Amino acid sequence: MQTENEGYVITSDVSSLVNVNCDEIWLITRAGKDIPGTIRVRALAPEKTLFAQYYNEWRLKDPKEWWPLYRQEFLRELAMPEKMYALRKLWQLVKRGKIIALACFCKDSRYCHRTLVGNILKEHGIRVYEIGKNEGTNHEYKQLNLF
Repeated sequence: MQTENEGYVITSDVSSLVNVNCDEIWLITRAGKDIPGTIRVRALAPEKTLFAQYYNEWRLKDPKEWWPLYRQEFLRELAMPEKMYALRKLWQLVKRGKIIALACFCKDSRYCHRTLVGNILKEHGIRVYEIGKNEGTNHEYKQLNLF
């Protein structure tokens, strides 16, 4: 059951975080540069072996070829104690009214671990919103006509 005082989760790639209004931004990556104003939460990132397999074998291929395997493995990883602890902590913060953004470097949320984390949270009563753009979408913007 959700109450008005509960927070929610925003998922996003880091390039779309510019105007996100939230209490905390969790950078759910294992590596990469630290970003000021974020908290690195490696526990919600893919393990090194899964990320290496993605990077070395899959990243240049059609995601439809590898996504089912990636999804299955990452969901298995989420059952690890370290990851369960991070998920529970996130759930508790949101239930107490916090708005938490989960960010990573993946451009297309359809093939990204942040979406899988978000789906788990949705299954447990948390509101989750993706912001940003998916690849394959027209990213051209027209000037608004205000008058």
